[in-house]
Amino acid sequence: LKQVKSAFRYPIFVFVSIILAIIVLNIFVIPSFGNFYVNLTVALPWQTRLLIGSSNLMVHYGIYLLIGLGIIGFYFFRYIKSPAGKAKYDKFLISLPVFGSLLRRIILIRFSQSLAIMQSSGLSITQSLTLVREIIDNTYIKNQIAAAQEAIERGASFVNSINKIPLFTQLEMQILAVGEKNGELTPALKYIATFHSEEIVFELKRISDLIGPILIAVVSGLILIIALGVYLPIWNMINLVHT
Repeated sequence: LKQVKSAFRYPIFVFVSIILAIIVLNIFVIPSFGNFYVNLTVALPWQTRLLIGSSNLMVHYGIYLLIGLGIIGFYFFRYIKSPAGKAKYDKFLISLPVFGSLLRRIILIRFSQSLAIMQSSGLSITQSLTLVREIIDNTYIKNQIAAAQEAIERGASFVNSINKIPLFTQLEMQILAVGEKNGELTPALKYIATFHSEEIVFELKRISDLIGPILIAVVSGLILIIALGVYLPIWNMINLVHT
């Protein structure tokens, strides 16, 4: 978990810095030259119109945007605090393209490690799953584990019961099936946890390698739009004078 936080600390810092820079530019910088360009008879390029439009929106309607975002944020956090909302939100998180895969892997490691420890201590599988549910933070996965417990109590096997939990691949399900059949479920769970603990290091590196170029492209695109928006009207004016 510390490695995950460390990997995302820099991208979050850069993203927040970009947002703050955009706000400062729109409120304090762009209006100073925007008023000058608006009075020109020269046709303004789309980059300049975009900058002036976003600046006007933030300057004149910024307070309303903040109020609107505050209301939306209040009801959003209120919704995800409810049991149904929290379950849907947690299900959405694990379905995200990149972050969701990483989150599923983290939950899988916790699930496998914790269940292996509980089984090693001699607890029954249903008692172990009850304790594992308290460790897992994701409400959607908790509900899936609860459903698996009910199936086991009705006489279903462990592997068939957890088959609907969106954590294990078919290969891992086969490993668990062999482990359950041979009475070696704990070693199978430990193997899965160890494998994913090693794989998550490579996945974090892959995500870091992917985020870096994306951030550079975003920053470069913003700088290019700002530069063109500021200097293109000047170049157009110079061309009109020479013609």
